[in-house]
Amino acid sequence: MKDKIKNRINALTPEKKALFDQQLKKHAEQSIETDDESDKSTENFPFLPKSEAPNGNMEFSFLFFSSDGASDEPDKYRLLLECAQYADVNGFAAIWTPERHFNPFGGLYPNPAVISAALAMHTDHIQLRAGSVVLPLQHPLRVVEEWSVVDNLSNGRVAIAFASGWLADDFVLAPNNYDSRKAVMFEEIKTVRKLWQGKTIAMNNGLGEPYDVRIYPTPVQKNLTIWVTATGKNTFVEAGKTGANVLTGLMEQGIEQCAECIKAYRQALAENGHDPASGKVAIMLHTYLGEKVSEVKETVRGP
Repeated sequence: MKDKIKNRINALTPEKKALFDQQLKKHAEQSIETDDESDKSTENFPFLPKSEAPNGNMEFSFLFFSSDGASDEPDKYRLLLECAQYADVNGFAAIWTPERHFNPFGGLYPNPAVISAALAMHTDHIQLRAGSVVLPLQHPLRVVEEWSVVDNLSNGRVAIAFASGWLADDFVLAPNNYDSRKAVMFEEIKTVRKLWQGKTIAMNNGLGEPYDVRIYPTPVQKNLTIWVTATGKNTFVEAGKTGANVLTGLMEQGIEQCAECIKAYRQALAENGHDPASGKVAIMLHTYLGEKVSEVKETVRGP
């Protein structure tokens, strides 16, 4: 496990490695002196004021991102299925699965729609979220077709976070979209929404003739809940303009920077006719649970 973590760290770009080292040093300096952490509410954390959380409460979900796709172990998806079943009966909001390509790290998740279709058969309540669909890698028609199937299988429990992608090797699937991937993502989000609502888009068929395309099956939900995966302020703002929720993390930004991004996001929501209180922000965190903070810190101290 330590070797895998070291390999991941070594694979970071110099900029991301510097940011990682900065965050690691900061967390080390902010050591927790007592175990009495349970009394702290969300009001103590600037990135999620309690008044801005849905119904005044924080929601919790499972998010899967890594896993060794090259492993020869049987039942590769057992942990995922068991976690989904646990989350389903214990009040979790959702389970997120990613889109990862051509790398053992995260190699169990090349298509979150296929994974979510399986999860739909093992759950009844939790939302099934893609975290994320790399939209510039695929045609929006296929995205909506696949996720409409999942929406029907799950009786309307689908939500999708869209990402622009960042690994150049992934773009062997769509090399022409790499340089403009972020613009492509936001443009195709409009197409996804239109198709999901049962509208047609104009395409050319194999004979070069115009053809108005509509997808089937019809989704259960009339409108798709859309998230945008973001770490930079500009992407937060664009997400606010389009009325989407935001999926983010603290690997490439600190809490203070995240707070500023969320503030800019809510301002963009308000300036573009959306209720700023309606936008949700989900923060991805590596999490280890234990009875006492001191025991948890000691367990996860390495490598």
